Amino acid sequence: MNLTSGAQELVGASTNARIEYIRRRRRFRYPEADHLLKRIEDLCEHQYAHRSLGITVTAEQHQGKTTLLDWAHDNAVQRCEKISASRTVTSIRVNVASEWSLNSLYNACLRGLGAPVSSHGDPDAKFHALKDALQKKQTRLILIDEFHDIRRTKIRQIPMILSGLRAICNLPKITVVLAGLPELRDIIQNDPQLSSRFEHHRLERWSEGQEYYNLLFTLARDLPIENITELFNAEPEVPAELLKLGRHVVGGFSRILTEAACLCLKEDDGVLNRHHLHRAAAKFWMSR
Repeated sequence: MNLTSGAQELVGASTNARIEYIRRRRRFRYPEADHLLKRIEDLCEHQYAHRSLGITVTAEQHQGKTTLLDWAHDNAVQRCEKISASRTVTSIRVNVASEWSLNSLYNACLRGLGAPVSSHGDPDAKFHALKDALQKKQTRLILIDEFHDIRRTKIRQIPMILSGLRAICNLPKITVVLAGLPELRDIIQNDPQLSSRFEHHRLERWSEGQEYYNLLFTLARDLPIENITELFNAEPEVPAELLKLGRHVVGGFSRILTEAACLCLKEDDGVLNRHHLHRAAAKFWMSR
């Protein structure tokens, strides 16, 4: 296993430089992510004319939902930058908060478009302002994270929030992507008018197999650790052990591996071993 060029260049660098490299923002491709991102891109570019189709993305915690939404947002922005004017806002990101209301939904979208917002006001007026802003900014994608959290708001607000979501979904050429825990699907399925407007994607827990090993070695190759190859070759059970330590979720095993690498750089001159993996795992799950 050869290190990436970036990792190889830093093998002899200072500890701080290597840790900074390890903890930088990184995204690695894998089939499930590629499939979802491609589907979102396809709908953004070729949305249904008569009724827009949305997507729900559900998974347990630490399965990469938020990372995928950020990735989809950045992809949309990059595509827009190549073909559109700077005033276009092709994609907006929204996070659901507790005590949400219909006005909260509209305000969050307006804020993402750079439009003025107020905590009060008539929801219908806000919707029309949002409709005009989306058209003006040529927005095609609305990504809403943690949508399951609408259950934490006041009971009477939930039907109104869903009604507002239906209104947004009725706008032409708008693709809405909702992400959240598995109960998100129940929220959508229990609304007869919304259930037919979304296709559902569930991110499954990882299991041993070629996809896992491909991702693991992609992660490992980007660590500026000299003995990373020796660790996996000498102890072939380490990948399966790391998967269990990470509880079969990508946010678990990937973070444990990177934090174990940081531990070994701080304490053992860059020699990674299983002890570092177990210590990193204990620290990761204790903080959750």
